Amino acid sequence: MKKFAILILLTGFSYKISAQIQIDKVEHFSAGLLISAITADVTYEVTKNKRESILVGIGVGGLAGLTKELYDTTGRGTPSAKDFVWTCVGASLTSVTLVYHFKK
Repeated sequence: MKKFAILILLTGFSYKISAQIQIDKVEHFSAGLLISAITADVTYEVTKNKRESILVGIGVGGLAGLTKELYDTTGRGTPSAKDFVWTCVGASLTSVTLVYHFKK
């Protein structure tokens, strides 16, 4: 329960900065945050390996961002390298913070 409360707070924080950043970028950051938080947490619970948890969290978050941008190239959206970067930033910050700060 504590993990989900922190996750909600992080997501809420990302929306507060939207006045300075396009809302689309905040959504990509939040998607990377959510995907990597869940992935890194599950990986840590299974392996108890911090390094592996961080790498898997970042990798899965980045893969989700890449997949979304490839989907956009099919004409169903507007592909953007910046969107991919924002997804990866959300995934990276969350994976590192979650594993090193909250995992003993």
